[in-house]
Amino acid sequence: MPSLVFRHEERRQLKPIPDTPFDVDDVDTATVTKTFRGVSFDRNRYSVPWRLASQTVLVRAADDVVGVFLGKKQVAAHRRCGRSARISSILASRGAAQDQAARRAGTLPPGLVGLTNTGVEYFQDLRCGGRSVHRETVRLVFLVSCSASNPRDAMAEVMATGHVGAEYVEYVLATRRPHAVGGTSCAWAIRADALSLREPDLSLYDELVRRR
Repeated sequence: MPSLVFRHEERRQLKPIPDTPFDVDDVDTATVTKTFRGVSFDRNRYSVPWRLASQTVLVRAADDVVGVFLGKKQVAAHRRCGRSARISSILASRGAAQDQAARRAGTLPPGLVGLTNTGVEYFQDLRCGGRSVHRETVRLVFLVSCSASNPRDAMAEVMATGHVGAEYVEYVLATRRPHAVGGTSCAWAIRADALSLREPDLSLYDELVRRR
């Protein structure tokens, strides 16, 4: 009889319900528009900090709150609204206006004004090469937003080698302080011509064969 089997055998195999609540948030990735107008989610548009234009972010929505994350860092939070709404932030608009004024003054791209003269020199070198200024800007803004320290010194160290590149800056940050990029899952890469590897010792394999 099933009830007897349950009482004498199956019941003791059951585990208590965990105290940790289930994660039932709606989660999606989105790309911030180039004009910083925010991210689209559930037919709404939620604003984010103006400096995050073109960044790929994670949108996590509970029943009443929508949070936007860059890596593991929360960069915006809004009340969840019905569809076809536009939720904006006065601070985002004000920051964008200030940034546009700075750009007209001939300084740095959005979100990178804090790099000061080092950043200006970096982008001068960058524009002389064949790299995409837009892609470099997006990645450097990510580093500035998520790194525990200002990447300015790392950029200066990279320029001292005669090169520029966001992957080099990220590498220097990672070697100076492990997990310095905000605890996120940043992946850094070095071009093959920058690597120096020792020649492997193949005699180890000969020793294994002799032992057999």
